[in-house]
Amino acid sequence: MSVLKQPASLLKLSPNELKSFCARTAPLICPNCKNEFFAETLCPICGLDERGALWKTAEEHLGQERYALAAEIYGKILIKNPGELEAAKKQAVAVSYLALASLEKTEVQKAESLLTNVLNSDWQWEIGHQFRVLIADKTDRLDLLVKEYKSFTEKGPADRVEMASRVIKMVQLTMRFKAEGAKAKRTLQDTLSWRNYLKAFWPLLVGIPILWLAVQGLLVVSEQKQPMGPFLGLTVLGFCVAFPPLLLTLRYLKLSPKSRKRVLPHEL
Repeated sequence: MSVLKQPASLLKLSPNELKSFCARTAPLICPNCKNEFFAETLCPICGLDERGALWKTAEEHLGQERYALAAEIYGKILIKNPGELEAAKKQAVAVSYLALASLEKTEVQKAESLLTNVLNSDWQWEIGHQFRVLIADKTDRLDLLVKEYKSFTEKGPADRVEMASRVIKMVQLTMRFKAEGAKAKRTLQDTLSWRNYLKAFWPLLVGIPILWLAVQGLLVVSEQKQPMGPFLGLTVLGFCVAFPPLLLTLRYLKLSPKSRKRVLPHEL
């Protein structure tokens, strides 16, 4: 498309007329295929209008975990169509992923604000509630979230009671798993303490030196052709003490590294 042949005539245009002229003559860039086009409402290459191209690009960014870019493009869609609920949901999801990754205060507050606004429009949007639980879990505010949702079950409105009850159960389940995980971690740390290892391996630590001394004594006695009775008894004692834990240790070493963290040889 040709530009205006007499640029000086632009000076005669009012601000609104100049703005309209620029809108008519400036090329549009398709957000999807990056093609330039002018008067057409659809991109001649990909066949999408501006909203469709923005949506497709945002979906690709979201699918490839480029959440900041996705949130920005969904924001552009919302600027042109402020009441578009699906775009608001997608933007809230993208920002929530950013908040969970960084846990920065501003990101968390932005995600909470977007999720709350969308849930006020569509309380049955379960994904939004799930993200609120995840964010509260990561920021140690599950107890506050339970109080908030309990107020809905007690005071209403009626259409929010059922979903609020489900979210409370979800939070309680998450809190229980966290408590059990912390308990398991403490148990594992106790299991791997040096005291427990000493308790598990002491027969081996005692039996092997006795066995070694007894064998050395037998060798010395056999060279000097002296009675072997005492040393034979010592050898049998060392063997009896060391052999059972030695077998357990060999069984223990055959376990996978992951299994070794859960048990000690004397627990096999």
